[in-house]
Amino acid sequence: MTADYQNDYEYFYGKYYSGIEFKIKEYLVQCKSDKISFGLACADIKDCLSNILPEKRNEVTKFKELKKLYELFNNRYSYFEADEINLIFSKKIVPLYNEIKASEKPKNYSISKLLQNFAFLNAVKEISRLFQNQNRLFEMHYMLNDFNDFTIKENRGISLENTDVYISLAKVLYPDNYTQDETEPVFFEEIEDYNPKTISLPFSIAMLNEIGFFELEKIKNLSPTNLAKIIAIIQLKDPNNKTTNRAISGNIRVLNPNNKEDGFKYTSHKHAEKVKVVLDEIKQGNQ
Repeated sequence: MTADYQNDYEYFYGKYYSGIEFKIKEYLVQCKSDKISFGLACADIKDCLSNILPEKRNEVTKFKELKKLYELFNNRYSYFEADEINLIFSKKIVPLYNEIKASEKPKNYSISKLLQNFAFLNAVKEISRLFQNQNRLFEMHYMLNDFNDFTIKENRGISLENTDVYISLAKVLYPDNYTQDETEPVFFEEIEDYNPKTISLPFSIAMLNEIGFFELEKIKNLSPTNLAKIIAIIQLKDPNNKTTNRAISGNIRVLNPNNKEDGFKYTSHKHAEKVKVVLDEIKQGNQ
């Protein structure tokens, strides 16, 4: 059976990313409760992301040959134009890894462990970058002690100041900088009791499954990453957001009875009956 390195990498990357994001939020909430300044809390987090967490997976940076493989992995887009993770592992990393002497890598090490370490280090690196770049947003969360919509994610195609969460917090902190329009466009007056937020991602995945979307030949031939990106676009979400794509992939895989996903975290399989009811109502409405 051919190893699915891409699937495994995305699984561990998403797992580590979500875990680190949660811990940062938890730490900020605790610091706010303890009346610690945002500056000090922020410095602790940056130190953790830059030094403490990478040290936990220092096998990759401690061993010269493994470090070379890590650099090769992060340069995968220079070698392949599609299915990059599977190809860089199968064609380059695995053969090179097998040539490494036992003395040049940790005891009881494996390709699986190497892949997990790559995922961990890159999740830490990405969160560290975003935490630095979006520091203003996190400070507003901290000032208002409002962490309900706290996330660490890339906002491609839109500036930080124009994101919904930034505007929402800024309106509370700096109300004079925002004015309320007295009238709304006619378009919004024509919308009757429809809130797209009520249509969850798991429900949408279940709907696509019920109508046979995933059985289409063109869809079946897509890699998990590209499939997640397409569904993200359909959902009007950022197709390059790794957290979103992980959630999409998890909700697709959980539909398989033999999957290993967390059925409490990914819940598309629980919407099967409700989706059938909605589809029946749609059909009846067209008769």
